[in-house]
Amino acid sequence: MRRAPVAAALAAAFGSAVAGAAAAPPPWLAPVALSGPAPALPAAGPVVATGRAGDTAVAWLRPLGTSGADAVEVALRERPSGGFGPPVRLDVRPGRGGGGGPAVAVQRDGAATVAWVRDGVGRVAIVPPPGEPARPAVEVPAAGPVGAVEVGVAEGGATVVAWEEAPPGDPAGPTIVRAATRPPGGGPFAAPVTLGPAGSGEVSLDVGGGGATIVSWLGPEGAVWAALRLQPALVWTAPVRVSAGGGARAPRGAVGDFGDAVVAWLEDRPMAASHVRLGAGWRPAEPIGPAGALAPRGRLSVDMAGLGRAIVAWRQGRPLGVWAATRNDPATVPGRRWHLRRVATGPRNLGEPSARVAFSGDALVAWSQPDARGAGVRARVLLTSGRAQPAEAVSRGRGARVAPALALGTGGAATAAWTARAPGGAPVGTVAAGRRRIAP
Repeated sequence: MRRAPVAAALAAAFGSAVAGAAAAPPPWLAPVALSGPAPALPAAGPVVATGRAGDTAVAWLRPLGTSGADAVEVALRERPSGGFGPPVRLDVRPGRGGGGGPAVAVQRDGAATVAWVRDGVGRVAIVPPPGEPARPAVEVPAAGPVGAVEVGVAEGGATVVAWEEAPPGDPAGPTIVRAATRPPGGGPFAAPVTLGPAGSGEVSLDVGGGGATIVSWLGPEGAVWAALRLQPALVWTAPVRVSAGGGARAPRGAVGDFGDAVVAWLEDRPMAASHVRLGAGWRPAEPIGPAGALAPRGRLSVDMAGLGRAIVAWRQGRPLGVWAATRNDPATVPGRRWHLRRVATGPRNLGEPSARVAFSGDALVAWSQPDARGAGVRARVLLTSGRAQPAEAVSRGRGARVAPALALGTGGAATAAWTARAPGGAPVGTVAAGRRRIAP
């Protein structure tokens, strides 16, 4: 999904009006609980996606008991001015069913496409807006056990999935990376394409509004690889090794509407490689942050707007703070390097960030920040002008926890989703909050 431009004057999302371009940025709305109580924290945080029209979907795992069983659930919001509907339960996974958390994307008609793994089987379901008939889930066309699955939806409605697949009958065997496409409106997946050889993993996928798609992964030699496809009907480019050597980890890719792409990863410092739509192939990898003091098991958040404007966010320092590198359109500003931005620091380690960038290049970063009461979710706008913006409180309740997820939709309307524990250690629930725009 792509983000639309941030307007100078914008009718506010969620049924309110923006006071005016000169007013201070409007606050985050009060969090809305999406799931019922749960007895434990989920194995993974929620994910959120927004379509061009502002339709939003949040998907999550809901623990069901002490055995480790959980349910895959999703809630939809029609247009920015609407409210979230009741959660839809897609599957119940038995204890230790594996597969991590779900992935989610939003189609043009507002339907959510959700992918998840249960007992080594990848599944994809299209969840229509409330009032429309349900559609049955289909299986990912894998020959062996699936370990992780990612999903995206192209502007025309085609569903693209990428996954890690172990040898048939050997769930613990070396995985390959594969991808497949499902035509608009449903129907069977096309034959899968193998992109990464045995020993590949840490797959990521992103689909741009124009249908361009990138899959990135970690190869068996510890290097980062990527493959592009400019349209769902076209073939994949030959996989390209985008990192210079081994020792890489946590790769994530993002793609623009017209073939711009970026892949970022961690070595002894954050690194990135770029594919420019008007250039010949991939540019050499370059550092985008300083060396040392990275989070031991840290992950990156990577996003790209329609014309190649990009952001990468990560944790670094002692204690761990949140950093970001931003870049304007490389095709119209030749040679412009990444700009390093210190987003937030604190007396204690900050949580994993989530970052999104608008068509204008203005960006939004969210993270969890410990305090005396537990942890709260905070966010900061990064303007292309470089003008500093204050950190904002997204959650005000006690005990908000870990890696918030972000989505950015029409007019810069943002939605955050996270897992929270109620005061006094009460049961856990998944909550969401929306913000009207990201630029004052």
